[in-house]
Amino acid sequence: MRFGQELQIMPQFLTSRRLWEFVIKVVLDTSVFIAALLSKRRNSTPVLLLDKWRDRCFTLVMAPQLLRELVVQLMRKQIPQADIEDLVRLIAEIALHIKQLV
Repeated sequence: MRFGQELQIMPQFLTSRRLWEFVIKVVLDTSVFIAALLSKRRNSTPVLLLDKWRDRCFTLVMAPQLLRELVVQLMRKQIPQADIEDLVRLIAEIALHIKQLV
């Protein structure tokens, strides 16, 4: 197969499947969110990771238990309430929510 031929095959492949099946799905530990919100450097790895999520380079997977843990940990670290609410709102809007874990 010559370079470029795979690009001709790909559109046919994508139309036969749902596009979301090809998006990377990621579960982030609460420490990543905490580190990003506490970071003073805009180029730190946690900040860049959340930026990539906001830019929809990957899909964040969120379970109710993880969201509760995240909010509790953010409050313990004394993250401003407005920042917590903004993050929770963004998670509600663009994360993939899964059912309660057993």
